[in-house]
Amino acid sequence: MIFRRKKTEPDDAEPLYYDADDDMEEAEAPAERFDSGAESIRERAQRLRRREMAEREESARRQREWRRASMRKRRAAFVESHRGLLIRAAAAVSVVLLLAGIVYYLAAAHRVTDVEVSGNTMRTDEEIADIVCAGPLGHNSLYLAFRYRERSVEDVPFVEKMTVEIVSPHRIRVTVYEKALAGYVSYLGSYMYFTRDGTVVESSSEEVEGIPEVTGLSFDHILLQEKLPVDDASVFDRILRITQLLNKYNLAVDRIYFDSLNSLTLFYGEVRVNMGQDSYMDEKISNLAQILPKLEGQSGTIDLTGFTPSNHAGISFMEKMN
Repeated sequence: MIFRRKKTEPDDAEPLYYDADDDMEEAEAPAERFDSGAESIRERAQRLRRREMAEREESARRQREWRRASMRKRRAAFVESHRGLLIRAAAAVSVVLLLAGIVYYLAAAHRVTDVEVSGNTMRTDEEIADIVCAGPLGHNSLYLAFRYRERSVEDVPFVEKMTVEIVSPHRIRVTVYEKALAGYVSYLGSYMYFTRDGTVVESSSEEVEGIPEVTGLSFDHILLQEKLPVDDASVFDRILRITQLLNKYNLAVDRIYFDSLNSLTLFYGEVRVNMGQDSYMDEKISNLAQILPKLEGQSGTIDLTGFTPSNHAGISFMEKMN
C-alpha cells in the first residue's frame, strides 16, 4: 500500500490519501514480471503462431462445412425442381440397361458355331459360311432366320442360289445350288462362263477348276445374261453332250476345241485327243477313260477319228518327241 501526497500541497505538507488503483497495480506487477521471466520471446512467438494456425484451421473447417451445406441445399433444390425429369431419365436408363441385357443374352444364346454346307464344288465350306454369315449380326441364328425367312442367298458368283435352314440356335445348314456351267471362253482378258444352252452367266478373272475352256468358236461380242453369238447354235448341244459324257466317265479335260469343220478335239494335260465327229461319242470317251491313266506323264496325240465299236484298231497314239 502506497500513500502519496496531494500534488496541490507543498512537499512538507502532512495530509495523505489512499490510492486503491495503485494498490491493484502493485499487486499485479509481480505476476507480470514473473510471466515475462518464465516465458521467453521465442516461446511466446511459437504459442502465438500455434494459436493463429488453429484459428485458421478452424476458419477453413467452418468454410468447408458451409460450402458442403450450401452444396447440399443447391442439390436438394435442383432435385426438387427437376424431379420429373430425373425420374424419366432414370426410367430411360433402366430400359436401356434392360434392352442391353436382352441383346447380350440373345447374342450369346443364339450364336452360330457350326455351319453345315452341301452342294458346293466351286467354293470351300469356309467361303460359303463367310458369305451366309456376313455382317455384324451374321453369326446370330435368330437374325439369320429372319434374314433368310422368305428368300435365299443370291448374287453369288457361279451360284444359282443358296438356302439356309436353322437346325438349332448354334447350328445352320446351307444348301448350295451352283450354276450348271458347260465351259468358258476367253474374251478381252476375262473368262466368260456360259451354261449348257450357251447363256453367259459369269465374268471372272479366275479359272474355275473342272470347267473346260472352249475354243474355236467365232463371235464378235459377248453380253452377260445373253447367249454367245455364234453362227451355229447347235454347238451348245454338242458341248452339253460332251460334258455329260465326260462327267459320266469322271474325266476332266482342260480344253475343248472345234475346228472349222466342227471336228472335236479334247486337251488333257499334255495329251491331245482327236475325237472327230459325234459318231460313237459315248464309246470313244469310254475307251478314252481307260487309255488316259496309262499315258500319265507322257505327251502326244491320241487319234479316235477312225474308231468304231467293231474296229478298236482305229485308236492310235503318237507320242510327242522332245
